[in-house]
Amino acid sequence: MKTKTFILLATCCLFTVYHVKAQAYIPFVKEGKMWTEKSSPSIEPMYSIETWEMQGDTTINGKLYKKVIASITYENCFIYEDTTLKKVYCRQSGNGSEFLLYNFNLQIGDTLAGSDCLMVVNKTVEYFAGKNRIKISLNDYTGDPQIWYEGIGSLTQGVFLHKCMTGGYEWLLCYFENDTLIYHNSSVNDSCFTLTNIQELQPKKLINSYFFDNVLYVKSTTSLAYTLTLYDIFGRKVKETNATGNLELNLSILPKSLYIYRIESNALQIRYNSKLMLNQ
Repeated sequence: MKTKTFILLATCCLFTVYHVKAQAYIPFVKEGKMWTEKSSPSIEPMYSIETWEMQGDTTINGKLYKKVIASITYENCFIYEDTTLKKVYCRQSGNGSEFLLYNFNLQIGDTLAGSDCLMVVNKTVEYFAGKNRIKISLNDYTGDPQIWYEGIGSLTQGVFLHKCMTGGYEWLLCYFENDTLIYHNSSVNDSCFTLTNIQELQPKKLINSYFFDNVLYVKSTTSLAYTLTLYDIFGRKVKETNATGNLELNLSILPKSLYIYRIESNALQIRYNSKLMLNQ
């Protein structure tokens, strides 16, 4: 009798260990998600920030989709997910075509769609953005790598763009859930919503700027007009000033935060972006 009891206990313990190691699939489709990407056309260095928001449901041909609204791209996306097969589909709002966006059931050596699309070269589970997630590394026929994370999507080539197409380039900046920042790749851009690394179109010797003791100083070598615009980290305009010559702007009344400022002048044919940290 004691032997049987021991075997039963061991079996229960083994079952418990297996249950702890099992990991539930993290869905891609969920209300309240938002992604921001730094995007570029095929001709660099023209860049922009694009925002994608997953908000609201819609039914198409009896199937329930989640709406994804893009800030720039003409084609918005309706998302359908088969959580059993771990597949995510995008239906384009313009022409109604639907394609396989992600497949987290792929194994090493599998291709997403067609022999000239994406092949899985590695698949692991990695702690990323606060959770253990499936990580899939893929190469297309050009050899350009893509990295996917379960529940988030692709870090490059666009979260919602067709994965078998090339041309423009996108880098995931930030990922939010219900307005909570989950992931931010600050090495690509300091801000989630405003570009902070645009190069000026003309050398800075015409207009120089620096920040000291809560005062933003602008030094101009000409008498031509320019505009200084200040933004917060969410891209909201905080202050705008038209000036000629030198300018001193006291910012001590603003909340402590990172800000981005833009100096631009049509007369000087110049546009310059930079950032400052208010620490008062």
